[in-house]
Amino acid sequence: MGKPTDRFLAVDYQLVQQAWKNLAATRQAPPQVGGGTASVGKSLEAARAAEAQARNTAALAQEVETLKKQLESIQKQLGNQPAGQDSQNQKAIPQQK
Repeated sequence: MGKPTDRFLAVDYQLVQQAWKNLAATRQAPPQVGGGTASVGKSLEAARAAEAQARNTAALAQEVETLKKQLESIQKQLGNQPAGQDSQNQKAIPQQK
């Protein structure tokens, strides 16, 4: 069992990569020009869906940035721990005489 102070972080890089691809696709998609009210309705619906997806992607990107900052903070904290804590977890090496 780990210590109660141990923390773990899991990042789904495939999900992050997919979110970035979706964001890039929505930003690069050319505006649709249609004739008639049916195509205008579809265009509005597509625009709303793209906007919602962009918001979700932006939220994911912000969450990734937050997680990166937290990870860096944890790494700094671990780097600043006194050496005594690490040596308690290691087995003693018998000295030869």
